[in-house]
Amino acid sequence: MNVQDAIFRWAAVQPALVGLVIFGAGTAYAFFGCYLYPALLAVSCGLIGWIGGGLGAEALQAPHDVVGIVAGVVFAGMAIGWQKPMTALASTVTWGLLAHYLTYQFRVPPMGVLIAAGLFAALGLTLSVLCFRTMRVVLTVLHGAALLVVGFVSLSSQLLPSLGSTFRGIASSEAFVVPMLMGMVVAAAYSYQAMCQQGGIRTGT
Repeated sequence: MNVQDAIFRWAAVQPALVGLVIFGAGTAYAFFGCYLYPALLAVSCGLIGWIGGGLGAEALQAPHDVVGIVAGVVFAGMAIGWQKPMTALASTVTWGLLAHYLTYQFRVPPMGVLIAAGLFAALGLTLSVLCFRTMRVVLTVLHGAALLVVGFVSLSSQLLPSLGSTFRGIASSEAFVVPMLMGMVVAAAYSYQAMCQQGGIRTGT
C-alpha cells in the first residue's frame, strides 16, 4: 500500500477546519518546536502509543480502540515525566519511518526498505543520545514538515479543489515531489529554530 497516497486521499475529504488544525499543528512543530517541545513531544509520543497499541491489540484480537487510547495516554504521560528516554523513542520511530517512506517512494526492493528502516532507526536512537538538544529541533522540524504538507493537501482540496487535485496527481506520479517539498520546509524551519535559539531573530544580530 502506498501510504502517501492513502494519507492524501484521507486528507482530501476532511473538512477545511480539520486541514486548518493540521496545518496549524505543523506550523507549531516546525517553527516553534524549541519553545513548545515538552507539549509537542507528549503529542508525538501519544500518537506513537495510540498507533502501536492499536496495531498490537489488533494482532492479539483485543479491542484496538480502547487499547490504543490507553497506550496513547500512557506514552504521552511518560513523555512529560521522562523526556530524554521518550525523545529517544520518538527519534527511533521517526527516523525509521522516514527511511521506510523514502525508500518505498523510490521503489527500493522490500528487503532494502527494511534494512534502511532499521539502520535509520538505529541512527535516530544514537543521535538522540549523543545530540539531545539538536535532536529536539530535528524531531519537531520533521514532524512539522509532514503535518504542513498534509494540512496543505487538506486545505487546498477543500478551498481550491483544482489545485489540490493537481498537487495530489503530481505527487502520486512523481516520487520526488513530496520529499523535495518536505526537504525545503525542513531546511527553512531548522534554520528558523536555530536562529531563534541563538537570539538572532529576536535581537536582529
